[in-house]
Amino acid sequence: MPTYQDGIKRDASEDPSVHRELVVLNPPLEGRDVANIQRAIKLRIDARGLDVPTPVHAKWTHASAVAGVEAGYFLGARSDTYLDVTKVKGERRLVMSEGLQELIRNPDGRTDEQKARAKARQGQLEAGPRYYKELSDELIGDSNGGKEEALKWGLKQVGITENPPGSNWGRPVQDWIKLTGYGSPQPWCGCFLNAVLIKGGIANGKGWIGYTPAIISHAKRGIGGWKWVGPSSGQRGMLSLYDTPGGDPAVHVGIVTKRFGSGSYEALEGNTGSGSNADGGQVQVRNRSTSGNFRIVGFAVPPWK
Repeated sequence: MPTYQDGIKRDASEDPSVHRELVVLNPPLEGRDVANIQRAIKLRIDARGLDVPTPVHAKWTHASAVAGVEAGYFLGARSDTYLDVTKVKGERRLVMSEGLQELIRNPDGRTDEQKARAKARQGQLEAGPRYYKELSDELIGDSNGGKEEALKWGLKQVGITENPPGSNWGRPVQDWIKLTGYGSPQPWCGCFLNAVLIKGGIANGKGWIGYTPAIISHAKRGIGGWKWVGPSSGQRGMLSLYDTPGGDPAVHVGIVTKRFGSGSYEALEGNTGSGSNADGGQVQVRNRSTSGNFRIVGFAVPPWK
């Protein structure tokens, strides 16, 4: 039985060629081709030492798409490949194109242009903690103010928008994204909150806080003094995680600024808007609830000093 480029030993009949785009849907796409690309993504992620959750369960979820974006970026994919999106029922969905799948499955077949982009991006992997400390100092300055100073700074950012609209980029949004460890446009709700937390003296969440299911996992595992509490226990300064029925563990995150009682809260959020739940490209204050189609599922408690 041969060993294919992704390191998996199997018969050729079990390794179909790429033949469809992969779109994040509910219920998720699944199948042998999904399992194969997930395995290939995991190998690329692990080889580069990236702390990115990489499922291998043969279901194409948001986590799989995000990991694929990361793998493709550091292999030298063009931005119009790894940021491909489509609309399903009016919602923007991440798409992994057939071309990006082929790049991840067969990196030895990269063009000189792709190899050059990958080499240029290698420095982001090698920059290490010093780069992020310097970036934090440049963006945020004194970062020992505690919870109230952090929220005060965060509320001053209300009204900031990505530029151009829909790009997940533009300053200072791109600076928050880079501070979280990404080198390219990303959904940035967690990236914004990372900057808020750093202002209050919380360690940089690079490698996990930019991905909402990883926030839940981090808090439930108690890493770095973080904790997890249920949807009825929210307080000012806790991160509120939101879900839609039947969706991923979380699709969006904010930070509580007020508790109204009876499952109702006010939260400061990035990548939101006055009329959009999870993606509006702005920093705004929103009223949120533990019930309804876009509800709070629980709170990650930062280790405030």
